[in-house]
Amino acid sequence: MKLSLASLFFLTSLAVFGQTELITYQQPLPCLNQKFTIVANVVEDINGAWNVTEQDIQANVAAMNAFFEPICVSFEVCEFRAVPNYQLDTLDGDDYIQLDIEQQQAFRINMFFVNEIAGLDQAACGFAELGGIGNYTSGGIVIKKGGCNTPGTFTHEMGHYFGLLHTFEGNGIELANGDNCDTAGDLICDTPADNYNPDQPTAAYVNNECRYINTATDANGEYYRPDVGNIMSYYPCSCGFTNGQYLKMAEVIRATNGRMW
Repeated sequence: MKLSLASLFFLTSLAVFGQTELITYQQPLPCLNQKFTIVANVVEDINGAWNVTEQDIQANVAAMNAFFEPICVSFEVCEFRAVPNYQLDTLDGDDYIQLDIEQQQAFRINMFFVNEIAGLDQAACGFAELGGIGNYTSGGIVIKKGGCNTPGTFTHEMGHYFGLLHTFEGNGIELANGDNCDTAGDLICDTPADNYNPDQPTAAYVNNECRYINTATDANGEYYRPDVGNIMSYYPCSCGFTNGQYLKMAEVIRATNGRMW
């Protein structure tokens, strides 16, 4: 299913056993008129190679901008910086702290590109500081090079940076019927409960046609029906954010005491 980013409608596909239901929400979204600048910090390998191009990063940022149009937010890369320390090309332990301290550019969104990140979930392509937009002199976004260098990864991690949790994590277990959506899960009620487990392959949850196939049930014995197209899920079917997620990101941006420019 394609999500129209120019519309204020949120269409979520809830697939159960080959059938699809469509639920439509319409809520007013704020227009923030904010452009954020990104510093791309690329860690070189042992041979001094980047293994990612400036053109690829620029293209991914341009594609990411389309997902943020509904709240009038955009991004541009203001600088590319080489990090000539191949030992940080594979982050492990406190390596990220060292990378952040040595390379952080204040009052910018810092994106760090590395070859590998130890300890991540098998499906993860990077990580970001949750709500990091409020920290102007530390923190940022880390993305793995190679197959993870995609618009979907950029958008997903920027969602974290603006305060969004994964659809499958949060405070307790959200019920499939959404009765506890305001106190459990990701605390956003227009993202259906998601029972995804990062320790299991995505093939246990969705098929090649992005149809949800998992038969697990919640505490009430009801089947889960997650939005497999949500950017903040781990399903390879990324379509976009929900209105509730847009409102959350706008709230986090507005609550900051300063600006990234």
